[in-house]
Amino acid sequence: MSRYLFHTENGELSLPLEGLDITRCVVDHAFSLEALQGDGPVALRIEGPFSLKDGQSNHAMDPSVPAQLGPAVALVRGSVKRARVSAEGRLSIYFKDGREVTVEPSDDFEAWELSGPQGVKAVCRAGGGVSTWGAVP
Repeated sequence: MSRYLFHTENGELSLPLEGLDITRCVVDHAFSLEALQGDGPVALRIEGPFSLKDGQSNHAMDPSVPAQLGPAVALVRGSVKRARVSAEGRLSIYFKDGREVTVEPSDDFEAWELSGPQGVKAVCRAGGGVSTWGAVP
Protein backbone atom coordinates (compact mmCIF):
# COMPACT_ATOMS: atom_id res chain seq x y z
CA MET A 1 0.00 0.00 0.00
CA SER A 2 1.34 3.39 -0.96
CA ARG A 3 0.69 6.40 1.22
CA TYR A 4 1.07 8.57 -1.85
CA LEU A 5 -1.00 9.54 -4.83
CA PHE A 6 0.54 8.32 -8.06
CA HIS A 7 -0.35 8.06 -11.73
CA THR A 8 -0.75 4.59 -13.16
CA GLU A 9 0.47 3.43 -16.57
CA ASN A 10 -2.92 4.21 -18.14
CA GLY A 11 -3.05 7.74 -16.71
CA GLU A 12 -5.37 7.11 -13.79
CA LEU A 13 -4.60 8.46 -10.34
CA SER A 14 -4.12 5.81 -7.65
CA LEU A 15 -5.38 6.77 -4.19
CA PRO A 16 -3.67 5.69 -0.93
CA LEU A 17 -6.52 3.40 0.13
CA GLU A 18 -5.18 0.22 -1.46
CA GLY A 19 -4.64 -2.58 1.02
CA LEU A 20 -6.37 -0.73 3.85
CA ASP A 21 -9.39 -1.87 5.83
CA ILE A 22 -12.24 0.61 6.26
CA THR A 23 -12.42 1.32 9.99
CA ARG A 24 -15.24 3.82 10.10
CA CYS A 25 -18.13 5.20 8.05
CA VAL A 26 -19.49 8.64 8.82
CA VAL A 27 -22.86 9.99 7.72
CA ASP A 28 -23.53 13.72 7.98
CA HIS A 29 -24.23 15.92 4.96
CA ALA A 30 -21.91 13.57 3.10
CA PHE A 31 -20.81 9.93 3.35
CA SER A 32 -17.24 9.24 4.47
CA LEU A 33 -15.04 6.17 4.55
CA GLU A 34 -12.04 6.22 6.87
CA ALA A 35 -9.04 3.92 7.22
CA LEU A 36 -5.89 3.91 9.33
CA GLN A 37 -2.36 3.38 8.16
CA GLY A 38 0.97 3.57 9.97
CA ASP A 39 1.45 7.33 9.71
CA GLY A 40 -2.15 8.48 10.08
CA PRO A 41 -5.73 8.29 8.86
CA VAL A 42 -6.99 8.38 5.29
CA ALA A 43 -10.48 9.82 4.80
CA LEU A 44 -12.63 9.81 1.68
CA ARG A 45 -15.64 12.15 1.77
CA ILE A 46 -18.35 11.62 -0.86
CA GLU A 47 -20.61 14.64 -1.15
CA GLY A 48 -23.03 13.58 -3.86
CA PRO A 49 -24.76 10.58 -5.40
CA PHE A 50 -22.73 7.40 -5.90
CA SER A 51 -23.31 3.77 -6.75
CA LEU A 52 -22.45 0.63 -4.85
CA LYS A 53 -22.28 -2.69 -6.67
CA ASP A 54 -22.81 -5.54 -4.24
CA GLY A 55 -22.89 -8.95 -5.92
CA GLN A 56 -25.73 -8.82 -8.42
CA SER A 57 -27.25 -5.62 -6.95
CA ASN A 58 -26.46 -2.05 -7.92
CA HIS A 59 -27.50 0.43 -5.23
CA ALA A 60 -28.02 4.12 -5.98
CA MET A 61 -26.78 6.03 -2.92
CA ASP A 62 -27.32 9.68 -2.04
CA PRO A 63 -25.83 11.17 1.14
CA SER A 64 -28.70 13.69 1.26
CA VAL A 65 -31.00 10.71 1.95
CA PRO A 66 -29.31 8.92 4.89
CA ALA A 67 -31.93 6.14 4.95
CA GLN A 68 -30.55 4.92 1.60
CA LEU A 69 -27.01 4.45 2.92
CA GLY A 70 -27.44 1.13 4.76
CA PRO A 71 -25.65 -0.95 2.11
CA ALA A 72 -22.79 1.59 2.05
CA VAL A 73 -22.38 1.57 5.84
CA ALA A 74 -21.76 -2.18 5.50
CA LEU A 75 -18.44 -1.29 3.82
CA VAL A 76 -16.94 -0.88 7.31
CA ARG A 77 -14.27 -3.57 7.83
CA GLY A 78 -14.10 -4.06 4.06
CA SER A 79 -10.61 -4.28 2.57
CA VAL A 80 -9.78 -2.04 -0.40
CA LYS A 81 -8.15 -3.82 -3.33
CA ARG A 82 -7.77 -0.82 -5.66
CA ALA A 83 -8.81 2.85 -5.71
CA ARG A 84 -8.48 4.73 -8.99
CA VAL A 85 -9.55 8.10 -10.41
CA SER A 86 -9.86 8.93 -14.10
CA ALA A 87 -8.58 12.24 -15.51
CA GLU A 88 -12.21 13.39 -15.60
CA GLY A 89 -12.63 12.72 -11.87
CA ARG A 90 -14.57 9.45 -11.89
CA LEU A 91 -13.67 7.57 -8.70
CA SER A 92 -13.77 3.76 -8.59
CA ILE A 93 -13.01 1.81 -5.40
CA TYR A 94 -12.78 -1.96 -5.68
CA PHE A 95 -13.00 -4.10 -2.55
CA LYS A 96 -11.39 -7.51 -2.12
CA ASP A 97 -14.83 -9.11 -1.65
CA GLY A 98 -16.04 -7.85 -5.06
CA ARG A 99 -17.99 -4.77 -3.99
CA GLU A 100 -17.39 -1.58 -5.95
CA VAL A 101 -18.10 2.09 -5.23
CA THR A 102 -18.28 4.55 -8.13
CA VAL A 103 -18.59 8.34 -7.84
CA GLU A 104 -19.10 10.43 -10.95
CA PRO A 105 -17.99 14.08 -11.10
CA SER A 106 -20.65 16.76 -10.63
CA ASP A 107 -21.12 19.91 -12.67
CA ASP A 108 -22.17 21.82 -9.55
CA PHE A 109 -19.95 20.76 -6.64
CA GLU A 110 -16.90 18.75 -5.58
CA ALA A 111 -18.22 15.19 -5.76
CA TRP A 112 -15.53 13.70 -3.48
CA GLU A 113 -12.32 14.51 -1.67
CA LEU A 114 -9.59 12.41 -0.12
CA SER A 115 -7.20 13.48 2.62
CA GLY A 116 -4.33 11.50 4.06
CA PRO A 117 -1.09 11.69 5.99
CA GLN A 118 1.76 13.99 4.97
CA GLY A 119 -0.68 16.57 3.56
CA VAL A 120 -1.90 14.30 0.76
CA LYS A 121 -5.16 15.55 -0.71
CA ALA A 122 -7.13 14.91 -3.90
CA VAL A 123 -10.37 16.65 -4.85
CA CYS A 124 -12.76 16.09 -7.74
CA ARG A 125 -13.39 19.61 -9.02
CA ALA A 126 -16.87 20.86 -9.88
CA GLY A 127 -17.27 20.27 -13.59
CA GLY A 128 -14.75 17.37 -13.55
CA GLY A 129 -11.03 16.90 -13.25
CA VAL A 130 -8.89 16.34 -10.17
CA SER A 131 -6.69 18.62 -8.10
CA THR A 132 -3.97 17.13 -5.90
CA TRP A 133 -1.74 18.40 -3.08
CA GLY A 134 0.97 16.86 -1.01
CA ALA A 135 3.13 13.85 -1.66
CA VAL A 136 2.84 12.89 -5.32
CA PRO A 137 6.07 11.15 -6.40
